[in-house]
Amino acid sequence: MTGKEIVENFLILGLGRATTPIIKFLLKKKKRVFGYDLLKNKRRPFVGDRNFIFVSEDEITNLPEPLTIIISPGISEDSEIALLVKEKGRMISDVEFVYQILLGHREIKIVAITGTNGKSTTTALLGTILKREKRGVFVGGNIAPGKPAGAALFEKKDTFIFEVSSFQLEKIKKFRPNIAVLLNVNKDHLDRYQCWRKYVMAKANIFMNQKETDIAVLNYDDPQIRRIAKKIKSNTFWFSLRQEVNGIYWKEGRSYIKFPGKKEIKLFQDSDIPLRGKFNLENILAASLAAYLLGVTKEEIIEGIKNFPGLPHRMEFIRKVKGVSFVNNSMATNPSAFVYSLSAFFQPVILIAGGKNKGFSFTEYVKPIERYVKFLVLIGEVKNELFKLLPPSVRQRTYLAPSLKKAVEKAFVMARKNDIILFSPGFSSFDMFKDFIDRGNSFRRIVRSL
Repeated sequence: MTGKEIVENFLILGLGRATTPIIKFLLKKKKRVFGYDLLKNKRRPFVGDRNFIFVSEDEITNLPEPLTIIISPGISEDSEIALLVKEKGRMISDVEFVYQILLGHREIKIVAITGTNGKSTTTALLGTILKREKRGVFVGGNIAPGKPAGAALFEKKDTFIFEVSSFQLEKIKKFRPNIAVLLNVNKDHLDRYQCWRKYVMAKANIFMNQKETDIAVLNYDDPQIRRIAKKIKSNTFWFSLRQEVNGIYWKEGRSYIKFPGKKEIKLFQDSDIPLRGKFNLENILAASLAAYLLGVTKEEIIEGIKNFPGLPHRMEFIRKVKGVSFVNNSMATNPSAFVYSLSAFFQPVILIAGGKNKGFSFTEYVKPIERYVKFLVLIGEVKNELFKLLPPSVRQRTYLAPSLKKAVEKAFVMARKNDIILFSPGFSSFDMFKDFIDRGNSFRRIVRSL
């Protein structure tokens, strides 16, 4: 451990996916770990270790000081429990803790990727490209399915690629990626952030500790990111679908890498890309530029793109039944991801949407539905309220389903040969499912049973 930075007593707020490997690491190092969670059964994996002590909210005030407090991404820094413990010691995120431990051991490269949408696809694609060169690469973080950041503590790698969320970036102190990638900044998590500015600031934290020798990879087509870039100290490179930039850009079906004073390089073209949609093209540009800046050859980048199948629950083709294609985009939990998925197809789709609202205005969904959807099936908590806001012409081609199974069955009845049934909820899954993975897996099972 890095001595002065990490003290001997630890309080873990939230016992879950992100913090479990960190607790295991600390217990292996014979450190004393206090664990807190609203669900007492979360302590079960650790109760056999005498250095692990499960504590209640009342007991936290009497814990020994100073503490290093590691907060789960799912717990807001403004929550009652976070406010209660903030005077007890340094509160950091899981990715900050992992960074401090990794940095104290060896020379490594760290790439961090964030954005409202596309983080997981970009992270996984970059990992695929680097692994083709047989590099020692860890890929993890917020990516799901995938390894949490804490799993990196048990792996000896040279390059660490972390997908990081705004929740994780809220509580960084020294986290400094060699390459930081910001894909886009759109409205999301309005149930957690009191204002848009606070969410933007959390995303911008990814560049907070970077120096001039580090690299920022940014989306030139996003006006909010261009504003953020004005305060970035690191060496800035761009990706764009619209114009020539210092970095990588797309023009007439092909990508080009261009740096000042250097010859332009042709990279991948349209026919090399298996993933559908403009948003995926942005993700591929970002991953390709990061890989190139890490020294990967043009040939390996192209082969990595060609052989990348995409991730589960993100515009995932499930099967074709009687000429009807089923696509699972359960990961779509905000308006921008919702619009991106609808605009990926050349023809109108039969859409299954709905879930639990995270503070979005329902009006953001109405125009995309009018424009892209030939028949709509609504599910979840939002279905009745969203239905009321739809124009009469759209309501006439809308069905309110009592379950996901009934939604799929109705969509299939309404479909004709060559139609696409798209499951792109646009809202959180927590009204009906454990998470977006559980929701997507349920959709898969129902479709495969047809």
